[in-house]
Formats: sequence, C-alpha cells, structure tokens
Amino acid sequence: AGSLSEEQDSKLSQLMKKIAVKKSLAKSVNESCALRFLRHRSFDVDKALALLEADHVWRKQMDIANLNVAHVQNQLRTGKFVLPDILDKQGRPIIIFNAGKHDPSTDFLETLKLAVYGFELAIQRMPDGVEELLIIENLDGFTKDNADNRMVKYLLEIVQDHYPGRIGKFVAVNAPWYYRLLFKVVKPWLSSDLLSKVNIFSDTSSLSEFVDPTNLTTELGGNFVLEIESWLKDKATADNVDLSNVTPVNIAPQIVAAFSDFPTSALLSQARKSGWMKKQGGYVRKFNKRFCILTDTI
Repeated sequence: AGSLSEEQDSKLSQLMKKIAVKKSLAKSVNESCALRFLRHRSFDVDKALALLEADHVWRKQMDIANLNVAHVQNQLRTGKFVLPDILDKQGRPIIIFNAGKHDPSTDFLETLKLAVYGFELAIQRMPDGVEELLIIENLDGFTKDNADNRMVKYLLEIVQDHYPGRIGKFVAVNAPWYYRLLFKVVKPWLSSDLLSKVNIFSDTSSLSEFVDPTNLTTELGGNFVLEIESWLKDKATADNVDLSNVTPVNIAPQIVAAFSDFPTSALLSQARKSGWMKKQGGYVRKFNKRFCILTDTI
C-alpha cells in the first residue's frame, strides 16, 4: 500500500473487505483504486465505499463501457481537446484543452462525453506504476466569450468524485491577465489537493519543466504535430469501430427535476448524486436558490 501509516493501512484493509462482499465492486475495484477513493474521503471507510458505489452507478448511467472514439470524433476535430499519444517527463499521459476553441453554446453532453473519453483513454495509456495524468490548458486565443463556469463546475465535480487522485498536475499556459480573476470564481470548487497541483503561466516557456519539447504540440511551442484524421482512423482501427457508422451510446438517463423550498424527504431515497437539467441555457443543480432534487421518477 506504499507509504501508509499503520492506521491508514488498516483502513485500506477494512475497505477492501467491504468491497469483496459487494458483487458490483469486487471485479472492478483493485487496491490501487480503493486507495485513491479512500484518500479522497480522508480515510473514512464508509464514505469511500459510498463514493465507490456512486461511481459504479454513474459509470453504468454514462454507458462508459461502450463510449468510443466514434462518439467524440466531431468534437475532437474542433481541436478543443487534444489527446496525443505522448507522456510527460514523469511518464504521465497528457490531455490538452485549447480553451480558446470552446464554444459554451455547444451541447453540454457532447463536451461531457469528450472529457470522459479523454480521461478514460489517458488511464488506458498509463504505464505500470503511473496513476496520474497531466492536463495542459492552453489559453491562446481565449476570451471571456469562451468562459463557461457551469461546464467547469460540473466537470470538476466529475473529476474529483469519479477520478480522484488522477490529476498529477494542471498547467494553464498563455494565460491573459483576466484569467486569474476568472480562476478566483473556480477556486472554491477545487479540493485543497487539486488546488495544490495548479500552475498558471503567462506563456509556454515553463512547460519544458514538465514535458520534453519534442513531445509538445506545435501550438505549445514544441515539435509534435498531430494529424487528427490519421489519429482518428488509427484509434478507430485499434478499437474496432467504424467512424462512418456510429452505434449510439446511451449516455445519461433522462432526469426529472423536482423543485422545493426544502428537501422533500419522500423523494430523497430516489435522488441521484449526479444529474442535470437544462434551464436558461445551462445545466444547473440549483435554481433561484431552491433545492433541486434530481431523480429518475417522481
């Protein structure tokens, strides 16, 4: 279990015993995964187990097992997310988010599919002994019109609750002066652990600290050129999928939202941890400071 104290090691053993008797978790959760969730819940065994069970439900609802490159090909062609087959100096896979190419009017579910696909692909690429990835946010061309706090908040919830311990470093480059002001809005949504992994730079020169220049894309000052159509074809071949004949993915069930000035106890048993509704152009959890109970049925 690595550098754990005797008490922490005992907590991990307790969690693994609880996982072993849960059919839904026993086959998919190994000790490494359990430890990441346990750390995220400050070594509270019951809370870690509850989060693992919620994650299992979320993965089924998102149909992650069937999500493939064909479902996100159009979003990848925009260049908003770049998923190069390269590693940083610590052997971590890299995800590049070109924030200046993000359109907040894009269907949120399309962005969500792309983000989840990117994380799943990065995890598949992790060499033995590596559990983290590097995210580079390229702010070249970014303006306030690209800002999308609702998307950021929801994706942060997903990253922190469903991919705990996966982000080794988040580096924002080419940041305009007002990005730090926007970041102050986002900052309270980050756990202290994730916040400690954030670096913001005004240019790309500091990236060489994390990534060999030969492994950086040209827009980040490197030599690596990603031909997206060739990349898509290679990935589709590897995954045995047809880019021109996309099998639908049943991502995210329809959710009914019940509004109330107080949580309705009769509905709490049906509430879901993750869900959203479309209201006034965005996906929100609360509206007009009233409780929104997200449920499959009422």
